[in-house]
Amino acid sequence: MVLDTDGIRVLAAPTDHRPVTPMLACRFELGGRSIVIADDTLP
Repeated sequence: MVLDTDGIRVLAAPTDHRPVTPMLACRFELGGRSIVIADDTLP
């Protein structure tokens, strides 16, 4: 949990996208909706 305030939640977790490290995925939640963004630059 990165942030949980005013109905907004942000969660982050490490991901495995070798050989690129470190990698991180973030989930943003608001009003029953969510979006996930993962920083991955390889096909």
